[in-house]
Amino acid sequence: MATTPKFHDKTLLAAVAESASELESFQQQLTEATSDMKELEIWLQTTGFCIDVYIDIQNGPYHNIGWDKIDGKWRLAGKYWSEDDRELCIRALCESSAKSRLACRQHLPTLIKAITEQYTSLSAPTVAEHSDDIFAAFE
Repeated sequence: MATTPKFHDKTLLAAVAESASELESFQQQLTEATSDMKELEIWLQTTGFCIDVYIDIQNGPYHNIGWDKIDGKWRLAGKYWSEDDRELCIRALCESSAKSRLACRQHLPTLIKAITEQYTSLSAPTVAEHSDDIFAAFE
């Protein structure tokens, strides 16, 4: 809990005192969201999963959030169109605005499911791996 600053203006002191708990709650939520994102990035990096995966999000700061390589490092990312809609931009979620991090936090479980589905589809056995079984059925 932050200490209340000393103000000479009593109306400013009252406003700060009245808002302190809400602002401290906001800061706590932001700290938790950022920490979760950083921990998730570290965990995904240690898994060695290095294929970009994105999910669409509705009514958020980004069109998509995902797992992508940014400046040579795999990161949680957000894709958005530039202000003139000419360029698709990518930004690391941990380096996004507070509002963006809080808005994207709720979509992370869905992103993990999408990453898992992508991995599962890539690691599924191929026909070649089971060709002996397939041909044995015709003998």
